Amino acid sequence: MGEGTKRNLPCPCGSGKKYKDCCMLIKIPKMGVIRLVYEHGTNDPFIARMLFQILEIRNFIYKGDSERKQFDNKHMPVFQNLLEARMVKEKAYQLIKEHTEKISEGKICQYDSVRDLIHVNETIENELSIYFKDFFIRGNMVFRDLIRLAGFMGYNISFAFSDKKKYTEKKNKFLIKNPEEKFNKFCDMIDNDRKAWQSIFVKIRDTIEHEGFKLPEIKYVIDGSNNSVKPLYPKINNQTIEEILEICWSNLCHFYEEIIVFLLSVKLTDPLILVAIPKDKRDPNNPVKYKVGAKD
Repeated sequence: MGEGTKRNLPCPCGSGKKYKDCCMLIKIPKMGVIRLVYEHGTNDPFIARMLFQILEIRNFIYKGDSERKQFDNKHMPVFQNLLEARMVKEKAYQLIKEHTEKISEGKICQYDSVRDLIHVNETIENELSIYFKDFFIRGNMVFRDLIRLAGFMGYNISFAFSDKKKYTEKKNKFLIKNPEEKFNKFCDMIDNDRKAWQSIFVKIRDTIEHEGFKLPEIKYVIDGSNNSVKPLYPKINNQTIEEILEICWSNLCHFYEEIIVFLLSVKLTDPLILVAIPKDKRDPNNPVKYKVGAKD
């Protein structure tokens, strides 16, 4: 069938028009489409350290395209969930900030001094609760995908996320399989993280997943000095929502970075070693914490 005949046939998209008057007019570049994936550059410490730093170290260990692709297929879900956790965290911050500003400006609330009543015409509680819960769900996905990535590298680190009863037993099995002193230090780091923040994270996550969690209500009070309305946001464990999200997110990133960088460093072959860059020596345009160097 000639090209001219095909032009006059019904368009395969089902529009009812002739092909020449429909999809034939749409030009698709033969080489494909280049699109922006992440709106951040290497000067963003999170992007620099959680993405480019990891991939750069990976290049010294996995030399073939197939191995690198397998690593990337396991690494990218962890990075993506960390990125999405940050996005959710920032949306929660912005929601609180905007609500506070609207309250202070009197845009969405009025104080009836005669009846001593506060009228609030806009609520953020449901939306804020969704952001808060979604953050911890993303964090749990980071743990899950981190186990998978470490497993691809040959290490079963599921013990790091076990409950108290099984943790010691599973950790000892891990150390029997990996008896070098550096793995003892690795486990010490995990011990410290579990005590410092991970147990709190897991407790909040479990409550969200199993107990129908919802943030406590926002309270509104009167500032006696000028009779203005002031919002009092709920606290959990004596910490504000912003403090909890920031602490947990920072610790998630640090935990992931230290585990994966350590496991990658173990696979470096002589004379290659991992070098830690002091904070004041890092390149502002690519502020990575670790890089691969050679022994002196």
